[in-house]
Amino acid sequence: SPLAAAMKERILKEHTDSRYAMILLNPQAVLTEATDSPEARYVQLYEKFKNQEFLQVITGAEHQINQFAGDPVVPKFEMLKANAIGRLQGFEDFKEALNYVALNYPNNPEGKKAQQMIAEQLPKLENNEFTKPGVSRREQNWKVVFPFKRANNEAALKLKKKLEKSIEDLRYKNVVSRDIYNLEDQFVVVHGFASRDFALGYVELLKNNKDYRIDLFNFVILSANYKVIQVHKNLDTYKDKMLTPKP
Repeated sequence: SPLAAAMKERILKEHTDSRYAMILLNPQAVLTEATDSPEARYVQLYEKFKNQEFLQVITGAEHQINQFAGDPVVPKFEMLKANAIGRLQGFEDFKEALNYVALNYPNNPEGKKAQQMIAEQLPKLENNEFTKPGVSRREQNWKVVFPFKRANNEAALKLKKKLEKSIEDLRYKNVVSRDIYNLEDQFVVVHGFASRDFALGYVELLKNNKDYRIDLFNFVILSANYKVIQVHKNLDTYKDKMLTPKP
C-alpha cells in the first residue's frame, strides 16, 4: 500500500542503521530475528544468570547494550547486568549498578524497578554484621559449607553428587547446592539443619561412615550469616570474627 511504501522509505531514509532498516534491506533477516533479536539474546543471558554464569552475563549484557544502543530492550540488559554484578561482586557494586539504571532510565519500567529496589531492598541488605548463635530461635537454621576454588569445579560437582546421595541414604530432607561466591571461589552447601549440633553431627557422619569418607575442609554457619557473606562478600571477616578461636 502507499502508506506501507511511505513508511518503508522513511525508515530507510531516517533510520538507516536501525535493525528495522536492516530487515527491510535484507528480508532474510526476518528468519533469524526470532533467535537473534535483542529479546532472544536477553532470554539467553537470563538463562546464564539462572545458571550462575555471572561474569558471562555481565560481559554479554555490555556487548548487547553497545550493539543495540537506543533499543527499548537496553534497560532490561542494564538491570540484568546490575543483578549479576551484585551476585558476583557484592553489595556496594550492586548499589552502584542499580543507581546507574535508576538515573539513566528514570521513566522506563526497569528504571522504576531500580528506584524501588534502592528504596526497599537495599536497606534490608545493607547490614553486614553477623548474628551470634542463640540470639533468636528464628535464626536457628544452619548450613554446612564446603569451599572450593572455581578452577576446581569438577571436584565440587563430584562432592555435590556424593552429598546428595548421603542425604538420600539417610532420608534427610536437606538440600544440596553449588553456590558461586565470587570470581575465584564457590561453595558446595548442605542447607536446612535445625541446629549447629545437627550440622556438626552430619559432618562427623560424613567423615566416619565408610560409604562416604568425606574429610574436606568445611564450616557450619547460620543461614542469616551465610546470606551476609554472599551479599557483602566478607567471608574473611566472618572467619576472623566467628571461626577463629578466641585466646
